[in-house]
This record gives sequence, structure tokens and C-alpha cells, in this order.
Amino acid sequence: MLTQILATVVEILSRVKRIEASIALLTEQTMSALDDLTAQVTANTSLEGSAITLIQGLASQIATAVANNDSAALSALATKLNTSASALAAAITANTPAPAPAPAPGPTGATGPTGATGPSGATGGTPSPTPGTSGPTGASKPSGS
Repeated sequence: MLTQILATVVEILSRVKRIEASIALLTEQTMSALDDLTAQVTANTSLEGSAITLIQGLASQIATAVANNDSAALSALATKLNTSASALAAAITANTPAPAPAPAPGPTGATGPTGATGPSGATGGTPSPTPGTSGPTGASKPSGS
């Protein structure tokens, strides 16, 4: 009997050690992901600050050119703005991940929480009767259905 208890305790300790190792690994992975996220937030904040400075500087230059009725300066600023916009668009495109693929459609007839058909034929969500129906219960359907 004592041997069985000892064997059970050894097994429990072995499981606890595996759980501790799993927790340590998850903690390490979480900390790494948090570090990556913190670095990305910092980079985004710096980039956003740079964009704000650029836009404010251009706005100030445009206001000055307009106040001085300087069409050459306005033309130069328009060119500079187009160049900056093109570079920004290219950078955003290059650094934007491709959209995730659309989820596979569900079983035939199910359209999600707001339109899924229930056991009585009722639809979920806010009902909006279709011409030829009797309302949300789905008791009658339009002809041709």
C-alpha cells in the first residue's frame, strides 16, 4: 500500500514538473511577444510623429505661400506633397500584411447569428419582414421559395 502511495506521489511530482516547464515556456513566449509588441508600438509612435510634423510643416509652408501670393512656391509644395504621398503610399503598401482569407462558408442554409434559421423557421436578429411573409416567425414564405 505504501509503495502505491509513493508511486502516485512520484507520478504527481512528475506531472507538476511538466506543468511548471509548460508555464515557463508560455511565460517566455508571452514576454517575447510583449517585447515585440512594445517595439512595434514605439516604431509606430515615432512614424506617426514624423508624419504629423511633415503635415504641419507643409501646412505652414502652404499658408505662407498663399499669404505671399507665391505661385512658384505653391507649385513646388504641390510637387513635394505628391512625392511624399507616393513614398508614404508605397511604404504602407509594402508593410501592410495581406488580408486573411475569408472563412469557409458554414453548412447550407446557415447564414450566421443574425440570419440563421432556427428549428421553427424563425430567423435570429432583428426581423425585417420580406414582402409575402407573415413576419419573423417565417410561417409563410413568398411564392417561388
